[in-house]
Amino acid sequence: MREIKRECFWSDLEEMAGIYNDENEVLKKEIILLNIFEEMKGYILKSVNNAYKKTAIYGLVIPKEDFESRFMQYLWEAVESFQ
Repeated sequence: MREIKRECFWSDLEEMAGIYNDENEVLKKEIILLNIFEEMKGYILKSVNNAYKKTAIYGLVIPKEDFESRFMQYLWEAVESFQ
């Protein structure tokens, strides 16, 4: 059951990215992008925590905020370049 849920999650995000790129109105694009970020929040937080823990293993202290901003930037770039 978990696999099906994950498939739907990624399919929904792919559909939202397509709608975002097809939209011409700036306000609507911003709303769609906010919805994408909201949907990805849990995934990004999990990735941030994993990255933070992995760097700590090597004795590096990189603030979680740095990872979060980088992941958010990459998500925005991915949505912008989605075809």
